[in-house]
Amino acid sequence: MERFGEALRSFLQFNLKADDWVSYAVFILSSGAVGLAIVLLDACSVALGHDSYLDLTHGPRATPKAAFAWVVGSMIGSGLGLLARMFQPTPLAAVLAALTWRTLLAQLQRLSTHQVHQKP
Repeated sequence: MERFGEALRSFLQFNLKADDWVSYAVFILSSGAVGLAIVLLDACSVALGHDSYLDLTHGPRATPKAAFAWVVGSMIGSGLGLLARMFQPTPLAAVLAALTWRTLLAQLQRLSTHQVHQKP
C-alpha cells in the first residue's frame, strides 16, 4: 500500500515513471475516475436542461450503465495508450485518455480491419 501511495503522490506531482505495475495501476485507475466524473458532469448538464455533450441517455437506469462503460472504457483506453507509449503517466494524460477512449478504440478497430483486408 505504501508503494501505491508513493506512486499516487508522484503521479499528482507529474513525476510518475512508468516502470512497474503500480505506476500503470495508478494511471489506469485515475483515468477511470476521470471517466466517471465526465459522465456525472454530463448527467448534471442534462439535469439542468441542456443536451448531453456525450450523446448519452441519462436516467435512473441509463446513467449507471453509461458510467460503468465510461470507467471501463477509459481504463482500457488509457492502459492501451500507456503500453503503446501514446500517453505519459500524468494527470492531464489521464483526462485525455478518459475523453478520447471511444475514438482511440475505434481507430484501433479500423487499423485491425484494414490490416486484415490487406493480407494476400
